[in-house]
This record gives sequence, structure tokens and C-alpha cells, in this order.
Amino acid sequence: ATFDNHYDGRFSSSPVSYDLRHNHLNAMIVAYLDTMRELGIETWLMHGTLLGWWWGGSVLAWDWDVDVQVTNESLGFMGKYYNMSIWNFDIDGRRNDAGGAMLLGKDGNATSFGENGRTYLLEINPYHHLHDGGALSDKNVIDGRWIDTETGLYVDITCLWKAVNHEAGRGILTGKDGHSFREKYIFPLRETSFEGTEALIPSAYMEVLSKEYGSGALVKGNYKG
Repeated sequence: ATFDNHYDGRFSSSPVSYDLRHNHLNAMIVAYLDTMRELGIETWLMHGTLLGWWWGGSVLAWDWDVDVQVTNESLGFMGKYYNMSIWNFDIDGRRNDAGGAMLLGKDGNATSFGENGRTYLLEINPYHHLHDGGALSDKNVIDGRWIDTETGLYVDITCLWKAVNHEAGRGILTGKDGHSFREKYIFPLRETSFEGTEALIPSAYMEVLSKEYGSGALVKGNYKG
């Protein structure tokens, strides 16, 4: 959106209030995690969302979006079978489409399900398969999004793939956003809960968070890394 890059401009023309934003972020990540689990797609919490899990198992109060990751294989599956699909939920978070995903209309518009429902669009970047070895050649680094069609808020989806000839050696996973991790830090994923639903996190989550934010982010309630 032109007014704020944390919103999708197709579904919003102005920012929402703090309370409404946090409410929608909470509902959005639960709907995403539940849907991916239903589809058998392995996805895990990352970046600020993983930090929110560390501090209280929920989205940080000041966050503007939600960050998750998937493998390259999972992203390809999502793009092939579920790109531009719409998912409807009632206000209590129950799926309410009675038939799985529905294609987005040709006009690009989507509306919420009923007066008290929520509708989400799963959109996969058509260039997600183009890897540059982790170099930031441009700003097209987000591989997919789970978008709240009422507010324009979204879950950012990025993928990790096995880097070839990485300067750090073998066993490195990397993404277009410049983040790289040793595979043993991510897998095997750990089971946990987030916002009251089942979720997955990296195996060595403390090392992952310390690398990105500094070790102080794990122990100091007032910290800027």
C-alpha cells in the first residue's frame, strides 16, 4: 500500500487501529497455521514472530506483520495447487467454506465471509523459483503471503533452499532475504504452540534468535539489538 508497506493496497486504503491490528494478526496466523497443517505443508515461525513466541507464545504487541518460512519443496507445492486461493473462516476461527479453496475472482477482489467472518488470500510469488544464491539483487525477496482481505495485513512467507558452493561450506540453507542458517539449526523442527494453536519452530531456536537479534533479545525486556 502507498500509505504503509505493511499492508496490501488491493485490500486497504488506510491503516487500522492498534487494537484492531493486533486482533487481526492473531486471527490471521492461527488461520494460516491451521490451514497449512490441514494441507500437510510444513511451515515454521521465524524472525520477529519467533521472538514473540519466545517471550510469550504470541505476536509481539508492536509487530505489524507475521513471518514464517517453508522449504523450497513446500513452496512449489503451494504455488502449483493453491496459488490465489481464498480461505473463509467465521469469527471464532472455524473454517467456513464447505468446499476447500476457491479461486480469486478475475477482478482481483475478495470479500469477507459473512458479516462476522474473515477471508484470507494465499498468494505465491510467480518468481519464487528464481534463486540468486542469497545475494540481495533486488527487493523482490518475499516468496508468498497469506493476506487478510479485510484489512490488507499479511503473513510474510519466505522459503529456504540448500545453498550450493556457499562460502560457509556445506549444509547451509539460504533465502532471498539474505538470511542463511546451518541446516542443523532449523531441522528437525520442534513442536510447540503459538496463539493457542499448534506450531513449529527451528530446532536451535535460541541460536537462530541470537544470531538475528543478539543474545540480549532473549533476556532483556527493554532491548534494541
